[in-house]
Amino acid sequence: MEFVLRFDMGIEAGLDSERERHLRDLLHPRGFRPDPTRQMRLGVMLSDGSRADATADSRGLPRGVEEPDGPTLTFSGGGGEGSGDRWTTEFRAWLWPLPPKGALTLYYLFEGIGIEEGSLEVEATELREASRDVLDVWTP
Repeated sequence: MEFVLRFDMGIEAGLDSERERHLRDLLHPRGFRPDPTRQMRLGVMLSDGSRADATADSRGLPRGVEEPDGPTLTFSGGGGEGSGDRWTTEFRAWLWPLPPKGALTLYYLFEGIGIEEGSLEVEATELREASRDVLDVWTP
């Protein structure tokens, strides 16, 4: 299951060049991380009480491994664009395996750009049902 988080930002007039560079570094999904404590962090709590979290240090999709015992959450890419006074950035995160039926709570924090800790709840039952329509085109 993939989460896509998109940030659309208007840049304030008169932003000093050091702060602008710092923001660009934080918003670049593959870029330099000037302060790991202020980069984007994600976590999930599943209906069975299991948890997983991801930071920029947890990158890439798992390959050639059996299904994990518990949930795994990792950043799987992203990108961005912008010029002058507007920036748009996407971060993608991959949760594996599919969550159990029930509520899935996504927690987020991105202090570096001023987003305080928060959460949102998603009903995972519908996501599991939608996965039944997925066609496996490549079996290793």
